[in-house]
Amino acid sequence: ARKLAALTATEAPLFVSANIGCIAHLQAGTTTPTWHWIELIDQRLRSAG
Repeated sequence: ARKLAALTATEAPLFVSANIGCIAHLQAGTTTPTWHWIELIDQRLRSAG
């Protein structure tokens, strides 16, 4: 709960993790989008060209 509160307090527009358990926990506890790191890479590559 403390880690989630600390992350939420940053007001980051997106959370990124490599750990599927962490992603599931974050998705359940916040409305901030939470992606696997490969999703971020994919999105950046698609927007680049």
